[in-house]
Amino acid sequence: NNAKGKGNNDAKGSSTNTKTYSNASLSKLRKINFFNFTAILVNIGSTKTSCTPIINGIPLLDLTYTYYIGGYDIDNLIYDEM
Repeated sequence: NNAKGKGNNDAKGSSTNTKTYSNASLSKLRKINFFNFTAILVNIGSTKTSCTPIINGIPLLDLTYTYYIGGYDIDNLIYDEM
């Protein structure tokens, strides 16, 4: 099979669209904890969720209530005005 030796930059493309990254790139992502950051982005869309985000096959905690991601706190505003 001649397609096995072809690179990803072939004009016709390859049968798979997977990219391979070097170990240095992956270690940099692990240092900045990129995968947990992605989980936070998943939860920004909803303030109340019952699903557990799964990143790379690992179920993570619901980070919506762990990290403050912004928003308008109407309860504390009313309390401050009273």
